[in-house]
Amino acid sequence: MVYREIFNDWKGAFPFLKEYTKSTLYLRAGIVMIGLRFQCNVWGDSSYQVYLECVSLWKNYNGINRFNLFFKELIKPNGISQFFINFKSQDDFLKAVMCANAQFGELLQSNIKLSDLFNLINSMTGSFLTRHNPNDYINLFEFELALALFLNDPSLETRIKRQIDLESTNWDNNSFFHSYGITIEEWKQDLYERMSDREALMAQVEKNLESRRIRNLNEAQFVIDDFVLDSEQPKSMLRRWKEFREDFRHTRISLWRQLIAKIKGEEYP
Repeated sequence: MVYREIFNDWKGAFPFLKEYTKSTLYLRAGIVMIGLRFQCNVWGDSSYQVYLECVSLWKNYNGINRFNLFFKELIKPNGISQFFINFKSQDDFLKAVMCANAQFGELLQSNIKLSDLFNLINSMTGSFLTRHNPNDYINLFEFELALALFLNDPSLETRIKRQIDLESTNWDNNSFFHSYGITIEEWKQDLYERMSDREALMAQVEKNLESRRIRNLNEAQFVIDDFVLDSEQPKSMLRRWKEFREDFRHTRISLWRQLIAKIKGEEYP
């Protein structure tokens, strides 16, 4: 938990957000809560970090809802380094607010354009440390499908399913089963089935809104405009190079595994 005066300073900088816990400021928008989380530096008590996070309202949990669909840490103006904000530095605070406005301020107000939301998601998927890791995508895909269901937009649903099909072809089925206990196709089937019942989804959202803590948050609206999904946007040369290196690394690992399996007289899956 951050110092109360620091917390209040951030409330003043983003007035549409309301206190959800002693370390979070949220708004609610349809099927999610979006806002800021403040976390003290684990290496000491002289600084803290700020994260944007998006939290599901269609999950059935008791108490404070903490199912993060995605989060993004605040980065310094150089666009690379983590921003550790000194508690006692007004200059740090002002720079942090400026960065927060630039990096995700469009999602912290009363009207949230879908283009701003998906631009942020695209920037996240484009900067993952490893490519084609299901852990990075599963919650994002569920959120995107839930959003399409909430907006009652079959066209968006089709686009997202196309993106899921495209990305999941890069996943290793054995590793996926080891991690989640189901195959990739079983996961997709379960996801599509759950994200096809709008009535059930909205019923759970309404149930969660019975919480005064959630209901008292300011309500934002999603504004429908033109946007592209990650799989629909052209790739920069830097991203193509990163993908080439990652593919080369995975190919090399796969060849080594095949060789080891052959030496041991085992069948490589």
